[in-house]
Amino acid sequence: MKIQRIKKSHVLLIHNKLVEDSRKSLDTEPIPPTIRSMNLLESGIYVQNTSYDGIDKYKDCLHCAAALTYSLVTNHPFENGNKRTALVTLLSHLDMNEYTFNGKVTEDHLFCFFVSCAAHRLNDFISCKSLDSIKNLKKTIQIEQNFLQSDKFKVGDKNMDQEVNLIKIWLNKNTRKYDNSDQKISVTELVKILKRFKIKSVYYPERQILSISKGLFATSTKISLRTSHNGKKVPKKEIAKLRKKLDLTESKGIDSKSFYHQADCVYDHFILEHRVVLRELAGY
Repeated sequence: MKIQRIKKSHVLLIHNKLVEDSRKSLDTEPIPPTIRSMNLLESGIYVQNTSYDGIDKYKDCLHCAAALTYSLVTNHPFENGNKRTALVTLLSHLDMNEYTFNGKVTEDHLFCFFVSCAAHRLNDFISCKSLDSIKNLKKTIQIEQNFLQSDKFKVGDKNMDQEVNLIKIWLNKNTRKYDNSDQKISVTELVKILKRFKIKSVYYPERQILSISKGLFATSTKISLRTSHNGKKVPKKEIAKLRKKLDLTESKGIDSKSFYHQADCVYDHFILEHRVVLRELAGY
């Protein structure tokens, strides 16, 4: 699959959206709309296209995403909000290439990761064994930054390849491809799956009707559900229609891996929220 690359227009849309959100939320440190350097922004984005003698330096989308992330964070093209803009740009880049973070990665992980990236402390971040140790690292870095009275770090080109590779290693470990393939399953399996999503269901085989209710005070809704000739299996098309009706689809944060299998697959709310908004903004 050809790598889909982020454009300057995407990053500007992302930054503008974050500026607007910051203003609406009455953030104590609102993000100003100012671009510090358009040249630094453009060079940070162009890094995705780096090549030597016609051969791309970053040959897969995760390596490309790693280089883009590093450059946007360290180039510091905006007056403020560089890490947040780079974070959401990374989510966007992964989404364009049909990747997402697995269920182990939360908003806390992501913010700590970007603080570590800006501080050139990725080795320390990757060596952390728990979320508590990651949060402690973030606090340490912030204390050091306050002591230095600066959150701007000089770009060390001699370390760029090493740090980009560390980002790629972390992305390889913590992302996965979307899975949109449906499976033929039994009615019993379907009822168990729906229960995982807090949906109560009862199947009436003589009428091929699935009665469902969602939430504590929800009323029952009857959905037609055709099964195979022996009544034991639900065809893929019927599963796909049911998932769409119940908002259990990839666009809602539940791809097939999340739907059919347990845990570590459902997206963090922060990731899903930004992914859906950016799809609408950027039109991809």
